[in-house]
Amino acid sequence: MNLFPLLLARPAGALTAPFGLAQLGTVVALAGLYGLLAIPLGLASGLLRPPWRRLTTRTWLQLAASLLLMRALMAEGILRVLLLPRPLSALELQPQLAWAGLG
Repeated sequence: MNLFPLLLARPAGALTAPFGLAQLGTVVALAGLYGLLAIPLGLASGLLRPPWRRLTTRTWLQLAASLLLMRALMAEGILRVLLLPRPLSALELQPQLAWAGLG
């Protein structure tokens, strides 16, 4: 069994969610509601400070790149996407044990 096609297909499968427009609307609405609550509270408490007005385009791009490469996202991508077997993949017992040993 060749693992490379499987390792390439797993990130694509993890990024595509099997839900429709109703579920997507619910997620967007909940994220918007969270933002409407969290941002004013963070600004009022001093936890969030608005330095973004002084940032240059280059600083914005560097900040975006560093946030995308955060350690937590990389760890989740490695441990949950690549190493754990997906329930939809029809693997036999031996490959399942190998994936479980890696995880």
